[in-house]
Amino acid sequence: SSVAQDEIAARASGINTTAYKLAAFCISGFIAGIAGALYVHIMKVCGPSTLELMMSFNAVIWAGFGGIGTIYGAVAGVFILYPLGEILHIVAELRMLVYIIIILLVLFFMPEGIAKRLRDVMERECPRCKERSPTFRTYCRICGAELHPGK
Repeated sequence: SSVAQDEIAARASGINTTAYKLAAFCISGFIAGIAGALYVHIMKVCGPSTLELMMSFNAVIWAGFGGIGTIYGAVAGVFILYPLGEILHIVAELRMLVYIIIILLVLFFMPEGIAKRLRDVMERECPRCKERSPTFRTYCRICGAELHPGK
């Protein structure tokens, strides 16, 4: 959206950015509340032991690992790191150390997250219109320019 890309330009265009930010905050709070209610319903109990601090950190770590700013990044982070955490239960003493090392390596070598790297592998930018198209396409779907001019 224009508010996320360039807030000053959106405000100069007459868009009420405060209303959009407030709406996004309210909608995300509502969805988080529904998710919490469903979690408590499944767990059948709610207390300090069920909602520990590491659970909150995991959500932030998964989003950062996958790539902040995209839904795909958070989903990729969960689908990669959650099973990895479960697999690492085998080596209980070293589980957290190995988990942290893997996260730090990915964040060090891919600071924008793993979703950005996957997108760069799976899509190519059109030289004419700068729109991204899947790698298997030979022509841009927007302007018709050839995507692989050297081949």
